[in-house]
Amino acid sequence: MSGPGPLRPARPTLRCLREDLCLAVPPVTAPLDEIDHPVLTKASEQFADEDGKHERIRSVDDQVLFKVKVQRWRGAVWLDADLPWLVSAGRREDGSGDDFYAALEADGRAARARYNAEHSDGLKTATHTAHLLPAREDHVRYRAEAGVRFVRRLRAALLDLVHAATRRP
Repeated sequence: MSGPGPLRPARPTLRCLREDLCLAVPPVTAPLDEIDHPVLTKASEQFADEDGKHERIRSVDDQVLFKVKVQRWRGAVWLDADLPWLVSAGRREDGSGDDFYAALEADGRAARARYNAEHSDGLKTATHTAHLLPAREDHVRYRAEAGVRFVRRLRAALLDLVHAATRRP
């Protein structure tokens, strides 16, 4: 898979951060793509290369989700243009119903069954994972962090200009 340019660092959805990684949501001055967690670090590394190969999670058929594996952590990444979102994470439990990928598939199948029970135009896919994708709160948080990123770049540029000016006679 290749894109128009390098991908931005992976970031978790707020749901994934709170429920799957069991981490508190930091203040907006601490961007979510800077959280120190093995699965987030691996996701950012894995999706840093625009020409990198990514393994699709085949048991999920309603969205294209990619595997992330590090230590015993497993994750599901969804790409929104050039922004990788960690939408789900858990632990590998080989052969167990609690294994991350088995649980992800079971959750997707259960969500599909609930959706089809509530809607006359039932889904044709085997899974339904829309509830894992970035929600409005995720996009609001990302835009708020854009202000933080801008201030950081501005501060660095100003410091560079001051340093350059002090070196000149």
